[in-house]
Amino acid sequence: MKKTLFTLAAITAATVITAAESGPVTAILKRSIETPKGVCDEFVISNSHHSYLLSMGASRNTSGKAAPQFMINNMGKQAVPRGIGGLVVNGISYRNINYNRGDMKLWEDKAAGLAGCEGTLNFDGAKVTLRFYMRKDSPMMFVRLTPSKDSVEPIKRISFNQYVCPNLTRDAKIRWDEKSYKRVAVTRKRTLNTPTGYGESHLLTPEETEIKLFDSEYGKNPGYITFVRDENVLKASVALAPYQTVAVQLKPDFKEFTMAYWGHQKIISNAEMEKIIKANPKGFKIK
Repeated sequence: MKKTLFTLAAITAATVITAAESGPVTAILKRSIETPKGVCDEFVISNSHHSYLLSMGASRNTSGKAAPQFMINNMGKQAVPRGIGGLVVNGISYRNINYNRGDMKLWEDKAAGLAGCEGTLNFDGAKVTLRFYMRKDSPMMFVRLTPSKDSVEPIKRISFNQYVCPNLTRDAKIRWDEKSYKRVAVTRKRTLNTPTGYGESHLLTPEETEIKLFDSEYGKNPGYITFVRDENVLKASVALAPYQTVAVQLKPDFKEFTMAYWGHQKIISNAEMEKIIKANPKGFKIK
């Protein structure tokens, strides 16, 4: 497999407003460029609640000495990044697949009032279609995975994750020590605040699909992630480390999987997140 870097970033703008002001969803290709260093496709997906800039790109190895390293655009102040945190199919990370200019294209479902972009990712013959979209009544970005019909290799295992990082200490000695933070995950059933070490996580029950993620000591820049838990999901977990990661393992024969995240442009407090979600509860759910 030719190892070309696939970079995906989501930069958010605008503010959350009330559900009564719902308007149509629009999606545009902002730019598509190709240079000797790589390619980049940028899409703007927005509604009357929110706006996201998604950037997909592949960097080329021009040195001839090593494969390109993963890069991600961390512009913006929102805690929730950037489209996807991780997608691994048959042991291959999405960071190491081929991506060519134009692989991701505009997508729209006018009847359902949805718009965004969509493309198929090739993991050495096992192909997965990745769709980003918004709906008119929600400030969230929805991410949907489906197996591609033109795969030439079966999906044997697949996992997907998204993460939140409210803040990272500048002290290099403790920067990656999970005990240096006060990470919290709140579900409809319980509050989790026990740090998890490297490779560890808290298993989520089937009812725990709406997760508020924040640092209680830092007190600001929280995140929110929700997902569909059905027969397509083998297990789900959340790690409370410097990066708070919601990870889902799907069945090899899964039909589809949807996760949604909310990113905010300005830094808000944990209490402000609670108020925003309560003001538009339907907008923070997956229908």
